[in-house]
Amino acid sequence: MMLLLGCSPLLGDEFVVPGELPTERIDVDFQSIAVRGDRVEVSDAPFLWFDGEGLLEGRSDGLYGPDGRQEAVAAVIWAGGGGDWLAATEEGVLASDGVLYAFAARALACDGERRLALVCAEDCQVLDLDSGDLLGSGGVGGQITLFEGVAWWTDPMLGVDGGTGVARSEDGDERLGLAGDHLRRLGHGWVAGAFNQSIVPNRGRVLSLDDDTVLAVERGATSRPLYVAADGPRVAIGVPQRSMLLNVELP
Repeated sequence: MMLLLGCSPLLGDEFVVPGELPTERIDVDFQSIAVRGDRVEVSDAPFLWFDGEGLLEGRSDGLYGPDGRQEAVAAVIWAGGGGDWLAATEEGVLASDGVLYAFAARALACDGERRLALVCAEDCQVLDLDSGDLLGSGGVGGQITLFEGVAWWTDPMLGVDGGTGVARSEDGDERLGLAGDHLRRLGHGWVAGAFNQSIVPNRGRVLSLDDDTVLAVERGATSRPLYVAADGPRVAIGVPQRSMLLNVELP
């Protein structure tokens, strides 16, 4: 169902979806989403990504592909891309080539060229697993990604009442939310916050890492984080508390 509804005049430069951009609403339960071209996929697995034209799912008991389980690895966190994958296990971070990195990771990212982990002790740091370089400070509950070869990470400021959340890159770029956004989830060029009940009108905000574009979702409920995945002009925004996926087409 394609929705083109009226937009709120209160949001200024933010694009309301559904509203100002062509948006398909899909009612579906999900734990993860992935986008490739015009394809938008969801899964009940907590981790999902495209590997070539196929989909891979990271679950607590292993890595699954179209033909079933490919790797029997007990892991709490997965990441994949560029033919590579990483899994956070009890022993450390296991890679697709069998290398085991002796770190306890809170988040992972890889793209076939680089491997990154968010490691937390007294504070949280983004670590290049191969070089050992620390790229910058993240935060508990944050995510990391590689977007066009550049590392990005988030600090959602979960312990701060009305925290803005922030996304930072290794190149020094930064995206800052509004009070209560708690920017957290990353998805190929975008960062999504929680549904923000501290601003009027209440809404969830999804910010581009590439420019000043902001997508605003006014149909949330509780202050749970939105999901986001993208590829080119296709942006999928997941609203888990409403079992709703918004398939947005940018100009």
